[in-house]
Order: sequence, then structure tokens, then C-alpha cells
Amino acid sequence: MSNISAGSEDPVDQEKSYSYQPMTAGERKVIFASSLGTVFEWYDFYLYGSLAGIIAKQFFRALIPHRASFLRSWLLRLVLSSVLLEH
Repeated sequence: MSNISAGSEDPVDQEKSYSYQPMTAGERKVIFASSLGTVFEWYDFYLYGSLAGIIAKQFFRALIPHRASFLRSWLLRLVLSSVLLEH
């Protein structure tokens, strides 16, 4: 059998050539901002999931459940399409 190698350098020597560089202030700022955005997004998702049942009962009290979900999706599609087409 033949021995085929992808590169001529030894991977262990290649790992040793990297040096540690501390994060810059800009990198820390980006990590903080993206983490904060993720926290807000998950909090919003949690609130929506927790309150969706309560709010749906208030808006669609007299409707049959499958008609309520159809109406809700139709209204959401109408609103989102008007918002997206404006931009």
C-alpha cells in the first residue's frame, strides 16, 4: 500500500506555531452585542409562547379553533406581506 499524506508539515508542529492573542475591544463588543441580542430574542420567544394561548382566547373567543387559526394566519400573511413589500 502507498502512504498518501495531505500535507508535508507535521500537524503537531503546525499547532505549536499558533500564538495566543487576547481579544481586542472590538471583538469583545461584538460578542457582547450578539449575546445580548440572543437573550432578547429568546425572552421575546418565551413571552410569545407563554401568552399566545391567553391572547388567542381573547381575540378568537367565539370562533371555532380551526377557523381561528386560519383567520390568524391569513391576517398575519396580509400584514407581513404589506410590511415586506414596503421595504
